[in-house]
Amino acid sequence: MSQLTYSDIEIARLGQDIYAKIRSQVELVENIGKIIAIDVHTSDYEIGNDLLMISHQLKSRQPNAEMWAERIGFNAVYDVMSSVQETLYLLSVPGMRESLQEGLATSIKECDRELEW
Repeated sequence: MSQLTYSDIEIARLGQDIYAKIRSQVELVENIGKIIAIDVHTSDYEIGNDLLMISHQLKSRQPNAEMWAERIGFNAVYDVMSSVQETLYLLSVPGMRESLQEGLATSIKECDRELEW
């Protein structure tokens, strides 16, 4: 992982500033409700429905990206850099994706047992 150069507050400010500049280009009818991930260093961005996928696509072009993301056409915004990096790392661990999918498919009742540690 690359060293972060901006604080979360700076990433949010920069991301919001960049979004304000490109708003008219991205707030098209076909994009409303989609997510935009913005590299606050380069202003490069990716738009799609899956945050993890667009973050990965943006990182493939901008390996040192520090990302701000928000849902297009909505007021809710969030900094995703740390969580995306963590998720990409976890998914790079052999067998982790399958383990997570197995866990998601497991009912709560199956998890209700005492651990033998």
